[in-house]
Amino acid sequence: DEDGVALCFSSMLTVPGAPCIYYGDEVGMAGDHDPDNRRSFDWDELAWNERLHSHMKRLIELRKQWRCLRHGDFKILQANDRCIVFRRRTADDEAIVVLNADRQPFTSKLSLPDMDEREPQVFLEALREQEQRHSMSPDRTLSLQVDARKAGLFVRRRL
Repeated sequence: DEDGVALCFSSMLTVPGAPCIYYGDEVGMAGDHDPDNRRSFDWDELAWNERLHSHMKRLIELRKQWRCLRHGDFKILQANDRCIVFRRRTADDEAIVVLNADRQPFTSKLSLPDMDEREPQVFLEALREQEQRHSMSPDRTLSLQVDARKAGLFVRRRL
């Protein structure tokens, strides 16, 4: 389940703590029970799952770029049995993460009443191939949409 693995990577690199990646996971290498779980790494790049590899590289790049993904506080904003929305925030930057395990797209108007009106009101959707900007509405809500079985990462710099 490639989408499920990509969601796990998205979770691992956006929640608090140090991510632990077992060699081969980032390229979709299969394994099985002992002793097959310790086979040698397959260095043939043609055998790699390039979509998973690119996704993991992008997540690592974003984690390095956005301090809040490494050191920010953690607050759950919405949750149900198939989707969670949480915020990571430092004094300098902020991320809203949506992990949608549902087979339906996730759509929400997220209320952020604690946002300072002097702060930038635009979030950048950083996980899409084409980065998209999302502006806060005057009532301090942010409209979010994340495809089925995907993650959304919305980031912004603070004052």
